[in-house]
Amino acid sequence: MPENKNFNILSETVNVVYPTAGVFLGGGSEEFRDAMLGAYYDSSEESKGLYVALVSGAVKYYDIDAAEVFPQGDPGIMRFSIGEADYLFRPLYSEDGQWLSKYGVDLPKEVLERKIALDGFSALEKFTGVELGDPLNYFEAMYLYFTESNPNVVSIDYSSSYGNYSRRDGQWELSDIEIGLYDDLLAVEIKRDKAKEIVDLFDASKGKLLVKDTIDATFQLTDNSE
Repeated sequence: MPENKNFNILSETVNVVYPTAGVFLGGGSEEFRDAMLGAYYDSSEESKGLYVALVSGAVKYYDIDAAEVFPQGDPGIMRFSIGEADYLFRPLYSEDGQWLSKYGVDLPKEVLERKIALDGFSALEKFTGVELGDPLNYFEAMYLYFTESNPNVVSIDYSSSYGNYSRRDGQWELSDIEIGLYDDLLAVEIKRDKAKEIVDLFDASKGKLLVKDTIDATFQLTDNSE
C-alpha cells in the first residue's frame, strides 16, 4: 500500500498499536534506535499499514498487516519482522539516558518520559494537526556540590525541567534544591563530556570522591551561599 504522507493519529481509520512513548529498535542491515511517541495502524484501503511516530517528527511506515505486530517477552514489548529484519517497540529504561540526554548517563525513567514529551511537542502537533501552544524547551544541567572545609564532594545533582535529583548509592533520588542543605554549598557545573566519568567515580568512591580530582571536569564556580 502507498504510505499516507499526511498521516494523522486522530484519523477515524487509525488505531493505536503501541500507546506510549518508548524506543523503536530496528535490526538487520538497517539497525537503528529512535525515540518514539507511539505506533499506529491505518486500516484504510488507500494507505493501510503500520506507522511509527518518532519524536523527531519523522514517520516510519511498514506495509504489513496489523496481526503481524505482537507482544513478546516482558510487558510493554512488541515486535514485528520483515524478511530477516526484526523490529521492536519497548518502554524507556533508565539506561536510555545514555543516548537521550546530552550528559550520556543513566537517568530516572520518569525524567526520560517527560523529556520525550517536551522534545516531541512539535511532532505531536504535526501528527494531530492540533496547535498545542508555545513549545517548551527541556532544561537539564549537572552540578557538583562541595564546601571549602571538606575535601570530598558533598553531592552530584542532575537538575531538569521536571525536578532535581541527587546521586545516592548509585541511583538518582528526587531531592529538594530549596532545602537548607544547599545554602552553604559551593557548586560547579559538570562538563557534558565528563559527566559519565564523574558519576562513575562518585559511585565507585562510595561518596568519598575528592574535589581536587574533579576540577578538569567542571565549569565555573557558583556560590550558593549568597
